[in-house]
Amino acid sequence: AMVCSLLGHPFCAVMSAGNFLGAEVVLVPQAEGSPPNQVSGADLDLVERAAHEICQERRAFRVDQFERVANMDAHYQGTAVEILQQTRMSNLKVDGFVDFVGTGGSFAGITRRFKEELGPSNVSCHIVEPAGIAPTVGDKYDTTTLRQEHRGSRTCTVTKNHVIQGGGYDRDNLTLLQDVIDLGYVDGYLQVTNDEATKMAQLLARTEGIFGGFSAGANLHAATEIIRHGHATNVVALICDSGSKYFSANLLPKEE
Repeated sequence: AMVCSLLGHPFCAVMSAGNFLGAEVVLVPQAEGSPPNQVSGADLDLVERAAHEICQERRAFRVDQFERVANMDAHYQGTAVEILQQTRMSNLKVDGFVDFVGTGGSFAGITRRFKEELGPSNVSCHIVEPAGIAPTVGDKYDTTTLRQEHRGSRTCTVTKNHVIQGGGYDRDNLTLLQDVIDLGYVDGYLQVTNDEATKMAQLLARTEGIFGGFSAGANLHAATEIIRHGHATNVVALICDSGSKYFSANLLPKEE
């Protein structure tokens, strides 16, 4: 589908139904008051409780991406190194990085490597979160809040019921971010609206044949913003996941 999009060819896939991954999935009901299909910090607390109980019952290993340092290390030792190798091969000098923060692992690992190798003042690293619920700057979850935000010549409607999955979790502490915050490696914080993330994800699919999710759209929108404001010229933005999980979440444009 991605190749056909780039080449301008129509694409049709036919396959049998069924799940062949063989995984057990435990569904935890959302917390009272949480918007459907939008994961809140309260939802994650319920998942945490259920996961802890399962681990105790089965004596299981818990892959806790919010607390396990291996999350950050994988990006410090792997993702960031690969990015720097590829950009150097292309004679590109990275001077900016934006990342939509969920666990904080990718931002912390990549930012630390970039700052160490490129120099703290030579690369501008910005945390990206949903507009209206940005816990890293103290903007906590409140499903009732709706406001108008003025951005230059634009007025954006901002709601705390965000659709950008994978971030904006109202948690008291994102442990993996603490080191880079303490080191002064965070150069800025950007908030992206539902509409901005959705439109950029759609543009990415339409023009580059890359079908990313809402968080990918948020990252790309943030990248254009720090370029527009003169903070950087060659900005790294991650395409965090596929948009195939969001067919029911209005990621795709509606047909006229």
